[in-house]
Amino acid sequence: MVKTDSLRKLKALKQDEFKIHDADFLTIDALVHEQIRWYRQLINKTRSKVKTSSDMIIYGSQLFEKASQGILQIKDRHNQEAIKLRQASEGVIRFSYFSISISTLLSIIIFLTAIFRANFIECQRRQAESALRDSEQQLQLVLEGGQLGFWDWNILTNKVQRNARWAEMLGYSYAEIQQTTAQWSDFIYPDDREKAWQSIYDVLEGKKSTHELEYRMLHKDGSIRWILDHANIVQRDENGKPIRMTGIHSDITKRKASEEEIKQLAFYDPLTGLPNRRKLLDRLHYAIALSHRVTHQFALFMLDLDQFKAVNDYSGHAAGDDLLKQVAQRIIHCLRDSDMVARLGGDEFVIVLENLKIPDDVETIALKIIEELTVPFQLSENVRAQIGVSIGISFYPEHGNTPEKLMDNADTALYQAKNNGRGCFARFSSGNIDKAI
Repeated sequence: MVKTDSLRKLKALKQDEFKIHDADFLTIDALVHEQIRWYRQLINKTRSKVKTSSDMIIYGSQLFEKASQGILQIKDRHNQEAIKLRQASEGVIRFSYFSISISTLLSIIIFLTAIFRANFIECQRRQAESALRDSEQQLQLVLEGGQLGFWDWNILTNKVQRNARWAEMLGYSYAEIQQTTAQWSDFIYPDDREKAWQSIYDVLEGKKSTHELEYRMLHKDGSIRWILDHANIVQRDENGKPIRMTGIHSDITKRKASEEEIKQLAFYDPLTGLPNRRKLLDRLHYAIALSHRVTHQFALFMLDLDQFKAVNDYSGHAAGDDLLKQVAQRIIHCLRDSDMVARLGGDEFVIVLENLKIPDDVETIALKIIEELTVPFQLSENVRAQIGVSIGISFYPEHGNTPEKLMDNADTALYQAKNNGRGCFARFSSGNIDKAI
């Protein structure tokens, strides 16, 4: 009888407007299955290292929200049914089933959420590691392709990590180099060592943002390599103090050789190696500017070889070229390192003498050159030549304040020396020429 009454009550509740819809449980079940399918897809994507897992993460978050909202809506809808079901024994059983189902589903979602978060973090970590490996590989390809040496200086420990190419530029193997700044300094050509360190210090002290310098380094075989060094601060401590610096080395030896060759063609005589007219004018402009500031004087010699044309015509142009080269060397030996001798062309030479006790030192040097160039020249085993030289002299600022004026006046004095018998020198003076000596 009790059983029959319970069945009638359950039947009545099913027909009531507050009845429980089995479809609600099917909806929740579908959401859970969809959640599980998403999780499996995320795991598969993680294992296959698919980089578009961000789309799966957004989709999973939407599923979590959808499932949670669905369960809460169902729970609200059945609050009153649950109260009535408690009054019947069968209702109690159904209520317990409903409560357990809701709790189970919520537990599943919480569990999946925890797994999702753990996998999300793991996925992000793997992607970061993969991106780092890709970046390292790309950097290595760039360094190898560009034949670049790489260095990484830990300023706190004073340790320097370098790649193999850095060592190879200087003729060493990677195993032969030490990871210290001291060895880098030892490899630098002595004359360039101070400026290289100063450039580094300027960056560390914030005086400039980038270390970029061309300097010479010593190769293992004793030769010199030109290096372009480019570096930046890449890490600082909490106080802004530099603690890490990285840079690259480029071997620019061939480029510097090409630049030097171009410079030689532009500023130096290809036969004798002496400065040409262009280089001479640059030097004269500099000497005028310097002498103007410190009120110094300097002298300019214009030289012309006597009997050179006869040697050239009799012995040939090859002999004449050899004679000009020997003349250039003899003149250099008569001068100080600070003096300059240039070839204008043919058999004409110009000398610039600075910081002299005028006129005594000028006369001494002029006579020495004349004496040196009268000694016979051995042009070949069977050919000797004897020539002389005439010299015209002008002084700055007495005889001009421009290179052109000084050269014109020295040329005028030269012709006077030739007219006075050659093999002598003459000084220019306003209105007349000093008597040749």
